[in-house]
Amino acid sequence: VIDGNRTWYTGWSDRGTFITVAPTSAAGSTDDDVVSMQLDATLHGRDAQPSVTPLSEQRCLVVIDDVGAPPEVAVVDLAAGSVRRLTHFNAQIADTIERPSERAVSWQAPDGEEIHGGLIVPPGADQPVPLIVIVHGGPTWLWSMAYSPAETNQLALPFVAAGAAVLLANPRGSSGRGTDYADAVAGRLGEIDASDLVSGIDQLVADNVVDPERV
Repeated sequence: VIDGNRTWYTGWSDRGTFITVAPTSAAGSTDDDVVSMQLDATLHGRDAQPSVTPLSEQRCLVVIDDVGAPPEVAVVDLAAGSVRRLTHFNAQIADTIERPSERAVSWQAPDGEEIHGGLIVPPGADQPVPLIVIVHGGPTWLWSMAYSPAETNQLALPFVAAGAAVLLANPRGSSGRGTDYADAVAGRLGEIDASDLVSGIDQLVADNVVDPERV
């Protein structure tokens, strides 16, 4: 809270994060009083949750991490919609290590729900390739956009270096897609979320990305 008048919020939004500053009291406020920004990146914080340190009414300090750049300290200016990195501790890593190809993927679950995730493929790999699916824990966790994804075990990039594609899926029960999406597995764990994962594998097989005999 800034001067008791404005409150900062941050959290997951799909595979990225959001930052919002809003009046602490809704009385007399309008939509114009709310400033928000979406980032296709992870903001590291306490207990691995997104976190920001406010500097002024619309500027904050963050540790930001995205697919193209390792973690660094940065200033986010909501008014300007800008991110300015202050540190370059990991510049040598970014410049010298070949990054595998990572892209956002989505597919239809059997009941029509759209499921999102990320797919990492070995550089220069001939398709179809072997596939490893890393399933995140919970409740309400997710695979976010990060330089070294699957952060709790650091397995994704070693698997890719060994020649396998890696699917980081966010089935129902995951964070970032709202409470209904997260609550869909309540009392049904291992049912609807499992079908979300399997349908993603089926889609990659149908697209000739993945070898169905090596999943």
